[in-house]
Amino acid sequence: MSPRKPTWLFEGRYEAYDSSHRDWQTRFQAYQTVFAGGHGHTYGHETVYGFEPGWSTWLDASGALNMQHLYALLREVLSAKQFLYRRPDQAMIFGDQGTSERTTSNRIQAIRGTSRRYALIYTANGRNISAKMDTLTGPSVDAYWYNPRNGTWQTGNIQRATPSPFATAIPSGAAAPAYDFDPPGEMQDENDWVLLLKVVT
Repeated sequence: MSPRKPTWLFEGRYEAYDSSHRDWQTRFQAYQTVFAGGHGHTYGHETVYGFEPGWSTWLDASGALNMQHLYALLREVLSAKQFLYRRPDQAMIFGDQGTSERTTSNRIQAIRGTSRRYALIYTANGRNISAKMDTLTGPSVDAYWYNPRNGTWQTGNIQRATPSPFATAIPSGAAAPAYDFDPPGEMQDENDWVLLLKVVT
C-alpha cells in the first residue's frame, strides 16, 4: 500500500494446534514475518489460548521461549533507528528462495539496512544461502551464525553468548561475486539459522 504502513502479524499459527504444529512452525513464521519487513509477530499456544487444564505449565513452552531469541537478536545487532530502516531484499538471494507452507518451510528470507551495511538472512531448514555480496557496501563483511533455537552465536562447534564471526573479510560491494554460506548441521526440518553480515569498518 502507498504510503507504506507498519504491519504486524497479529495471529499466526499456534504451537500445539495439532501434532504437526511444534515450536519450529511458530519460529519460522515469526522470523519470516519480521525479515519480510513486519515490525511484530504475536505468538500463541493452543493450550494456553483455551485455558485448558494445565495451561499454566505451557507458559514456558519451547516455542514461547524461542520468541525471546528473536527479540534479543534484533536488540543486540540493531539500533532503534536501524530497526526502523530495514528493507526486505529477496534480490540478495542467488537462486531458489524456497517456499513456506502451513507446517513446513525451506524458505530463505533476507532483510538489510537501507545503508546496505548489514543484512540478516534466515534459512528455515538449514539450506545453504547463496548471497549476492554486491548488494552490500564494500570492501568486505564479517559473517556470523545465530541459532534461533537457543539464542547463541555459533563459531565452528562452539556456541557463544556474544557475536563472534565464523568468517571475516568476505568481499562485498560493487562487482563482488555471490558467496555461498553453509549453515551448521544438515539440511533438515527444524535446523533453522540466521546469517548476519556486517560491513567491516
